[in-house]
Amino acid sequence: MSVPFERLIVVPSEVSDEQACQVSLNPVTAYALLDEARAAPGQWIVLTAAASTVSNMVAAMAQARGIGVIGLVRGPAAAAKPRCSTDHVLSVDDADLVAAVAAITGGDKPVALLDSVGGAGVVKLFALLAPGARVIAYGVQDRSVIELTNATLIYANLTWKGFGIDRWLMECPPDEKTRMFAGLWQMIANGTLPLPVAATFPLVRFQEALEADAVPGRSGKVLLSV
Repeated sequence: MSVPFERLIVVPSEVSDEQACQVSLNPVTAYALLDEARAAPGQWIVLTAAASTVSNMVAAMAQARGIGVIGLVRGPAAAAKPRCSTDHVLSVDDADLVAAVAAITGGDKPVALLDSVGGAGVVKLFALLAPGARVIAYGVQDRSVIELTNATLIYANLTWKGFGIDRWLMECPPDEKTRMFAGLWQMIANGTLPLPVAATFPLVRFQEALEADAVPGRSGKVLLSV
């Protein structure tokens, strides 16, 4: 098997194999999503699926930059809170979600929504956002049809775009990639970027690894060793 040279990643010696093997997908995706959010220190962003691995990584990176993060979950927020890195966790089912967000932010509306869920429910979240905010769609947990008129986007001046990590990496300048990996390795080294491992299996037990990976609510990645 051959790998394009530009996709190779130099790993610092102090980083373990268990950490290094995870960096090329979720940490890079989280970094890119935060880049797409274009949030400045002191501003707020909103994440759906707040208990997910990527959301927790985005939250860690945002907090390190002084960006406020509100995590949204489906179902009771209290039950999901222990699995979320965000300081604030709300349920999308809250009766008055707009007021709940305003109470957290002091009235400052979030400048971005990073959404990995989709579906019909995402449209009501647009009301949380500041004029000119960005909505970044990067997942399809809910495949239900979305009903939306242009007016919703026009009058709030929202930008709603799809995100794929391969395209982002293709368009990312080399110097930005260098800065990205330097920042990721630093966060991994000082423990501020969570890279939990749920279980490790030898390659010959890949079927057991697949079964472990499918366990709902697992904490951390399932890895294969050779």
